[in-house]
Amino acid sequence: MSDINRLIDAINRARENSNESVLATVVKVEGSAYRRPGARMLISQYNGTQGTISGGCLESHVAKKAWWHTQSAPTVLCYNTALDDDQNEFFEPANNNSSAMYPKQNETSLEFGLGCNGKVYILLERLAHHYDNPLMTLFDTVNQTGQGGVSATIIAHNTDPAKAHIQIGDRATLSPSGAIDNGIANPQLAHYVSQQLQSSLDAQRSTHYTFEIDLENDKTAIVDVFFDYIAPQQRLVIFGAGDDALPLANMAALMNMHVTVIDSRPQFATKQRFNKADEVLNIALDAPFDSAKLLDNAHIVVMTHSITQDRYWLSLALSSSPAYIGQLGPRYRTEKLLAEIKEGMADVHQIENNRDKLHYPVGLNIGANTPESIAVSICAQLVECMARTGVRDPKATHVTGVHNTNSQLTPDNPEDDVTIYIED
Repeated sequence: MSDINRLIDAINRARENSNESVLATVVKVEGSAYRRPGARMLISQYNGTQGTISGGCLESHVAKKAWWHTQSAPTVLCYNTALDDDQNEFFEPANNNSSAMYPKQNETSLEFGLGCNGKVYILLERLAHHYDNPLMTLFDTVNQTGQGGVSATIIAHNTDPAKAHIQIGDRATLSPSGAIDNGIANPQLAHYVSQQLQSSLDAQRSTHYTFEIDLENDKTAIVDVFFDYIAPQQRLVIFGAGDDALPLANMAALMNMHVTVIDSRPQFATKQRFNKADEVLNIALDAPFDSAKLLDNAHIVVMTHSITQDRYWLSLALSSSPAYIGQLGPRYRTEKLLAEIKEGMADVHQIENNRDKLHYPVGLNIGANTPESIAVSICAQLVECMARTGVRDPKATHVTGVHNTNSQLTPDNPEDDVTIYIED
């Protein structure tokens, strides 16, 4: 079950019990942080929390303060983890008519001296008991269709929200079908955001944009918007149900991937053996089945230890539109398989198009020599592949990697990671 699946389950439980909740979302990070923008935690009125927004450092404080901070409107808090225990300070919300883009420092010491050298900005928004809003609808749609969407949320501004019709927490969403639900009241900002939604969806990355908005009397406002790519649950298809596939299926399940195990041998392809997998299918070679639905955009590992089965399943994988293909075995064996596959195909263009997605031998080179360590190397390569997915948008900074930071960022210039976008 993926993070979004767990979040939806928690939301549904709260909805069934007519409980209000607060959704906490990491919307911006400066420097190092355990979780990156897009991480969420649901704080239920009676059922505790679901999800994490840090490595366990901030959750308790956020859960305690969330209800007070969201009494009147959504708000953004900033936690500074850069200082020592006796120096660290808390950043209060800036939902009022402040000239600052983000919360200003006060004198309250809350002992978040983690030494992580970073700042974490967290959006808190109250969810009423009916949970009828575009973000919840987008979560459900992404979960049901297995396709991504985008939520664009105002997280900072430097103007009077009432006069400019710009409020923290106002958002527009783009569903997988292309439908836009724009709840941003300022017409100019709503137009700019709508133009950028599809680009963010195509990039499959969460990004920030800063927009300059015209106001009365030749004044302008600066508005920071978080474009949050809502990713569907990642899927792993394992061709091969041998004993060495067991730790891979189990580790992938721990990574919140949807795991499907396929083998033509019924004695191996059993749910009893692969109890952590979501699906275990016994499919005979050449048996008709909807391979496109199963393999398109999926991560595929071929590891049957049978030349005949490997050749068939690898050919099927190369003929689909996967996100990743990994072939177990030595390089010369896979080269032989590829040559044989090409000989039996009239059109090899699709195979050539997928060669850059093919990794053989599968996994990162970490010296793995046991089923468990090989599974670790494969999962590490899957994480690397998923982190690199998407086309870089030259107008925005990507949110990638654990503790990844832009080398050009400095504490004195924290806004280098956002781009001013002005419509001509």
